Amino acid sequence: MALRSFLRFGLPGWKAGTVRRRLRQGLILLDGKAVRRDDIRLAPGQVVEILSRPDNPAGIFPAGLGEPPLELLYADSALIAVNKPSGLLSVASERERERTAVRLMRDWLGGLKRDDLRELHAAHRLDRDASGILLFARSLDVRRRLVADWRNFEKKYLAVTDGVPPATEGSVEIPLREDKCLFVHMAGEGGGEKARTRYRLLKSSGGRSLLEVSLDTGRKHQIRVHLAHIGCPITGDRRYGGSKAPRLALHAAELRLVHPDSRRSLIIRAPAPPVFSRLLRPGRGNRTPRRNCAKGKRG
Repeated sequence: MALRSFLRFGLPGWKAGTVRRRLRQGLILLDGKAVRRDDIRLAPGQVVEILSRPDNPAGIFPAGLGEPPLELLYADSALIAVNKPSGLLSVASERERERTAVRLMRDWLGGLKRDDLRELHAAHRLDRDASGILLFARSLDVRRRLVADWRNFEKKYLAVTDGVPPATEGSVEIPLREDKCLFVHMAGEGGGEKARTRYRLLKSSGGRSLLEVSLDTGRKHQIRVHLAHIGCPITGDRRYGGSKAPRLALHAAELRLVHPDSRRSLIIRAPAPPVFSRLLRPGRGNRTPRRNCAKGKRG
């Protein structure tokens, strides 16, 4: 039977809209992997899981705050996770201090009466042109504990790349270094910082691929450089050899962490942007740009 029929039979008290929201949020798993469609045909022996939904932000923030400036993925008294759009800085830089994800969320929380509830600190960063899960701590103590555990958390990304990887899954383990033009390069033996990236091919079409990427280290531009090294630069990544596209096709899709207060496992997911499907349509050309050291800038 189709997944929709299975869910309708197994969850008779659920409304169709509830099931659609769970699918959209990546909270329904088939054999351990999130599915977004309800017309998938099930086979005997497959396992369907329905994960608990994240805490309801409406129960934490008063209605008077209005709509948040960024899509809320999770919120409780210690953490807030948002779906950062491409083109928005995570935190302030020398060139931009006003329009950043942390500034937008702090301004929104400014409507709360208690000072301690307005506090917000970025637990990590995403490249300006990447999208996806951005996690905030609601106190400096929570941020300190998140940073201390960060290497133990599991981070998964989705990337649309030009070309097809040499294997359906594999890893790249090459040290990285940053030059004075702010480009990140692979370093020789004994140099740079250790970096390891794992990838898995999800789909290939029209000369491009959709990869699921996991990080064992978190170096600047690590995914971008390592994928370019195996002949699969990220689509839209003009800095590292990708073809022209409306945006950098890199998205932070899943974060598995241990909650700093409850110590319970927590999974936060952000669905892939619709543009990723469009980028995988046949007939897309690949063009490699020239690099200009004088025009190098941070991503």
